Amino acid sequence: SLVGGVHVTFWADFGWLDTPLSPWVYWVLFSVGALAAVGVAIYVVAAWRRPGERAHAAAVTALLLHVPVLGAMIGYNTWRTWVVDGIGWGGMQGRYYMGPIAAIMVGLTLGIVSLVPPRWRPAAHTALRWGAIALNLGALFGAMLPRYYL
Repeated sequence: SLVGGVHVTFWADFGWLDTPLSPWVYWVLFSVGALAAVGVAIYVVAAWRRPGERAHAAAVTALLLHVPVLGAMIGYNTWRTWVVDGIGWGGMQGRYYMGPIAAIMVGLTLGIVSLVPPRWRPAAHTALRWGAIALNLGALFGAMLPRYYL
C-alpha cells in the first residue's frame, strides 16, 4: 500500500536497512497523527471565524500546505521505484524530509494541544516534548544501536 508505506517510511521504518521499530510504535504514531490532523482542522476552522485569529489561521494553513507535498513526494518515489523501475527500493532519504518537518511538527503540536482545555495546554506541550524525546531514545537504543553498533 502506498499510503501505508508513506506513513511507515516517514516514521523511520528503514526496511532497506532491516531496522524497523515494533509495529505498535507505528500504530501509536498513526493514531497521534490522525488525532492531531482532526485537532488542527478544528482549530483552523474555528480560527477563521474569529476576526482576531484569521492571520494566524492563514499562516498555519500556508505552513501545513507543505505536508501534502511531502506525502506526494514520498508516494511518487515509492510508486516509481516499485512499479515503474522494478527496483523495489521504497522511501526517501531523510534530507528530503527536512523542508516540511517544521510544518509537520507545528501541525502535530497545534492539533493535539488545541484538543485539550486551555488550562491543560502547558501540560500537553510538556507531554509532547517528553514523548518526542522518548520516541527518539527508544529508536536509538531499541533499533539503531543494537543493529549497527552492538
